[in-house]
Amino acid sequence: MPRARGCVSLSHLHPRIREREIRRFGRRRQQASRVREMALTNLVLGAAVLAAAALLFATDIRKSGAMFRRNARKIWAWLDEEMKSASAVSR
Repeated sequence: MPRARGCVSLSHLHPRIREREIRRFGRRRQQASRVREMALTNLVLGAAVLAAAALLFATDIRKSGAMFRRNARKIWAWLDEEMKSASAVSR
């Protein structure tokens, strides 16, 4: 019977040893499966955290940019007022 790729055949071992090895191999396979599941979970959680951080940073940058523009307009308005009052005083 052809074996699937990556499968291990333990049929040549002593029956008692074979059972023990099969149980061990089954546990290893379960552990490997758990590790893969944890890795996939970590990948999904990491991607979600990065997406949330990018969204927050983008929102924060937009708000900061709007605040800077508003402050710059106010400063320009104050400078214009000061220039007008200075020119009125010098006359």
